[in-house]
Amino acid sequence: MGILFLAFVSIGLIALLSNIATAVGQVICGLFKYIILPFGLFLCICYIAKYGL
Repeated sequence: MGILFLAFVSIGLIALLSNIATAVGQVICGLFKYIILPFGLFLCICYIAKYGL
């Protein structure tokens, strides 16, 4: 009975870690999409405006 309980606990922990990893991935993708890419595009436009192609 104890081994069965440990198996269910380990499956639950793996599921919890998977959910946490998914949430962290979504946060990183959101930061990349809405902060890093527009800022990089802005810097690229400023560089082209200042130095030309």
